[in-house]
Amino acid sequence: MKLVAQTLFLFLGLGLVLAYSQGLQAPPKFKHVIVVFQENRTPDNLFQGLLTWPGIDPKKYDIQPSGMVAGTCKNPQAPSIAGGTYDPATCSITGGTQENRCLEPQPLAGGYDPSHSHCAFLTMYDSGKMDGAGFVKDNCHKAKNCTGNGAGQFLSYKFTPNIQHLLDPYLQIAAEYGWANRMFQTNQGPSFPAHQYLFGGTSAQTAADDKKAAFIAENPGGIMIAHHAYPGCLSPPQESNRVVSPLPSGEQCPAGCTCYSNGSKECKITQGTEHNLCFDHPTLATLLDQHQLSWKYYAPSQGSIWNAPHSIKEVCQPDYTTGKCTGPDYNNVDFNLNHVVGDINDSSCKLAAVSWVIPDGQCSDHAAVSRAGGPAWVASIVNAVGQSKCNYWKDTAIVITWDDWGGWYDHAKPRVLTGIQGDYQLGFRVPLLVVSAYTKPGTVSDAERDFGSILRFIEENFSLGVESLGFADARARHGLDEFFNQSAGDFRMIQAPPVPPFCTMAPGQGVAPDDDAEEGPAPSTSDVPQPQRRNRRQRQGQPVAN
Repeated sequence: MKLVAQTLFLFLGLGLVLAYSQGLQAPPKFKHVIVVFQENRTPDNLFQGLLTWPGIDPKKYDIQPSGMVAGTCKNPQAPSIAGGTYDPATCSITGGTQENRCLEPQPLAGGYDPSHSHCAFLTMYDSGKMDGAGFVKDNCHKAKNCTGNGAGQFLSYKFTPNIQHLLDPYLQIAAEYGWANRMFQTNQGPSFPAHQYLFGGTSAQTAADDKKAAFIAENPGGIMIAHHAYPGCLSPPQESNRVVSPLPSGEQCPAGCTCYSNGSKECKITQGTEHNLCFDHPTLATLLDQHQLSWKYYAPSQGSIWNAPHSIKEVCQPDYTTGKCTGPDYNNVDFNLNHVVGDINDSSCKLAAVSWVIPDGQCSDHAAVSRAGGPAWVASIVNAVGQSKCNYWKDTAIVITWDDWGGWYDHAKPRVLTGIQGDYQLGFRVPLLVVSAYTKPGTVSDAERDFGSILRFIEENFSLGVESLGFADARARHGLDEFFNQSAGDFRMIQAPPVPPFCTMAPGQGVAPDDDAEEGPAPSTSDVPQPQRRNRRQRQGQPVAN
């Protein structure tokens, strides 16, 4: 028996050697990983153009066709509810009949912003029937074609047409590098917790809270500082958010909370004097620091809800007297988006081992804020790596994904995690593109992934200890190895128009994302937080962000 086992082992080993010699390379160890985090789209919404992209097999791409033919709805496939009754207190739908709709065109720089709160997730998911998108409301705060919070207007049933080929860079990347059919956001809610998941694997306040499935679930309540919401460790005592956690069996719904049919409750929490919105748990940056590996986080402003490190106590190390983050690691957070391509092109060749890249609101794909420069901006990062004089192309992986579904319809049903972790995980599908010299053209993966998969890939690549955070990285089913499936190939240039100037504005000049704040300069890094007047939507008693 021992001899048979040894012979089998040698046979398998020889098979692996032969396979690698024939081009099936072992996953490479990258020196650099760049994670680009775009905003608020689903595959069905943003990537309809892939179905007609030259040279690809549309059957490989799990994108539900819009049903529109020559501007007319000919083949509706997206389920919705007609005549049902919606209960906003529990985010649930009763009655009605199911009917199919088409996805209608809405430009990337469209004028409304469907809700993408946790309640919006539960509404669209509709206990797994995936037909509730017609009851999702819209802010209508900048729209000329949306009234009454979009009630009855089916605003989530939209797709983004490739007007003037603005989406070509995304479509080319998807066709010529790697595309994931089943990439889901980890959380069932909006941007703020999503960014926490991609940076630290959880939106819980502590590791113990993560284990108990108590997650910060929404965007901040919106206390205004210099006309911007100011989340994180330095937010004022009045700032608030909401926590989703299990409702113990037999317990009554606490006053002021929302309780859902899945056995969870969502309750308000404030910063207070205990600094409840300053999270005390390890992140991927913790692991990188422990292994003496560099990292950088490019963000549009300190006050942005997309600035994940600002909410991490270990990174920020807040000084509540001066209103500043004083931690040495906070120097790794860069508020000048010109530095993204600048650092790649720098002749010193000192690009960080791991970079998180977050767009300005105007250059994101976020509805109502976007000015449609996102595809060209993302292409500029990919092209800078591919043309780098530091030869980054051979040792860099670029991972491009979107932070949440943005309230847009998508047909793919997420796998809700079992047990109490399923109260807030997983969320709806988001696009995922993977670019590297080792990614075969037209790679399409059907494996389930979420933000934890990206963390898991980085842990594996840099030998940080797989699942060592014990959060989404441990719950993810797959990493990204499937996308690195060939020996090093030549760079294929991404065709794109020039990057609009509003994508690389100097610090403090951009538009704050996802907080619907009135126009005004972003707070400087030295501003001491002071509550100021609320914006128009706040004065009307509406939530600042969803």
